[in-house]
Amino acid sequence: MDFGEARFIRTRTLKQQLLVFKSERKLGFSYKFMKTKAHEFSCCGCSKFGKWRSVSVVDGRVFGKKHPEDDHDDRCEPFPQSEIDALEIDRDMRHSVRETGKRPRDAFSEAVSSITKKFKTSEEQEAVVVRFPSYPEVRRQLIRHRTSQHIPVPNPLDILETLNLIIE
Repeated sequence: MDFGEARFIRTRTLKQQLLVFKSERKLGFSYKFMKTKAHEFSCCGCSKFGKWRSVSVVDGRVFGKKHPEDDHDDRCEPFPQSEIDALEIDRDMRHSVRETGKRPRDAFSEAVSSITKKFKTSEEQEAVVVRFPSYPEVRRQLIRHRTSQHIPVPNPLDILETLNLIIE
């Protein structure tokens, strides 16, 4: 059966492979499903307790024999939507630093300002800001992401001899 459109966010490794399914029974909560096979995703909450609740995604739609909220472990609870939104903004910020070489402070400021643009009510904004990490908490990781891909050039007019050989 078709259960709606699939929404993906980035994983810890900054790949778009974490499926988020909004709960219809608990408003304001969502389930997270991690990718296990090409089209199969298993519940992140259930995997902690040794149970495997999975759904399939085909052409951007969630499919399964049972509703994605059925047959979870008794201890598996959906995640608050504000936690997932903060996680999505945080991982998008880290991805932009890694891909573009953006300065960590600029990326953090841009991510914080995007919260007010994405969420209209002050309650939603406050819930996301409370769960969003502070700059001192993410500073070291952002610098690590930037240095892994971005090679800083001290003076762009003075080209290193090793690079100069490549140009000629």
